[in-house]
Order: sequence, then structure tokens, then C-alpha cells
Amino acid sequence: MKCLIIEDEKPAQLILQKYIDQTQGLSCIGIYGQPTEVDLHLVQQVDLLFLDIQMPLMSGISYLKSLASPPLVIFTTAFDAYAVEAFALQVVDYLVKPFGYERFLKAVQLATQRQQLATPTQLDASEVFFVYADKTFYKLTTQEILWIEAAVDYVKIHTLSHSYLVMDSLANWEQKLAKKGFVRIHRSYLINLQHLTKIQGNQAFIGNQALAISK
Repeated sequence: MKCLIIEDEKPAQLILQKYIDQTQGLSCIGIYGQPTEVDLHLVQQVDLLFLDIQMPLMSGISYLKSLASPPLVIFTTAFDAYAVEAFALQVVDYLVKPFGYERFLKAVQLATQRQQLATPTQLDASEVFFVYADKTFYKLTTQEILWIEAAVDYVKIHTLSHSYLVMDSLANWEQKLAKKGFVRIHRSYLINLQHLTKIQGNQAFIGNQALAISK
């Protein structure tokens, strides 16, 4: 995550930079003493902003309110009196100085979680399939398929939420799912390794479901 520091106290700047440098996945792209010094284009490139509240020319709260599309924000301040107003602005966290690395890291983890929730999962077109069962077309993704079972002229596709009986061959599905983490463990079973729980003897387990492995 690209980080920006806006903090008017030099010791606090140094602490934040030190913590960012020692945290994997973070990089500091700028340190400023006042919000008025920061170019708006730079802010638009930032993932996470460490923002002081009490600064001489413009408060951190006023600055945040002025941003049309702010990045994730962690407030840093020597006062806890602004906490209610700060969280009303949907900031990630509120660090009261002095704070240690453990507290800093907790705030960063919250920011990472917030970023992941805000980022939609992109699926490759090849990871989406439509299957015809019960006179209806259903959309499935490779991630939700647990295993596929041969059933004479059909296959039974077991997913996280439902099972679908589809007229098709297991060999055809083995070809479709090649290089997508699926393995043929038996002439009757094609399993998703992502959901494999354990292998015990000649059985593979998907959750509590035991499936035979060919010798």
C-alpha cells in the first residue's frame, strides 16, 4: 500500500516513517508538514493517509472533508477528544500519540481489510461456467465447485451451496478445468484441490465427505 504522511511534528513524522519502512507491503511516497503543501494529484495516488488532526494552517478533519475521493485514512493525534467526529468521517482508525508499533500494525491491518472489502474480485471469463440442470441454466465459478462425480451419462457437480445433475462426461469437465486446480483422483471423481481437507489412506476428504482414490 502506498502511504502518505501529513504531520507537523518532526518526531511523529520519523516514527511513522520508521514503522512504515519496517512493515511489509507498505511504502511511504511522501511526508508533509501541512495539508496545504500536498498536491492533490499525489493524494489520488495514495492508498493510505496518516493524517494529524491539530495543525496550524488547516486541521486534518477540515482537510479530509475537502477531499472529494479520499484514500483510506488513519488519524494520528495527541488528543482523543476528536474521536467521535473522526469516526463519523469513516476513517480506518484513530491513533493517539504516543503509540507503539503493535498499535500501528493493528491500524494497518484494519486498513488492509477495508481495502480488500472495497476491491471487487475479478473473475477471468474461463473461470465461469453455465450448466443446464432441471430445465434451468445456472452460473457457476471454479471457486465454488467442491468436486464433480461421474453418474453414467451425467455428472453431478457439487458446490458450496447445491448439487447439479448435468448431462455431460467427467472427461469433458476434466479438460475444461485443466490447470485450474482440479485433479482426477478416481475414474468417478474430479476434485478441487482448494477444498481438499485431508488425505487418509485411500480416501480424499472434502470437508466431511470421503471420496475414493484410485490405487
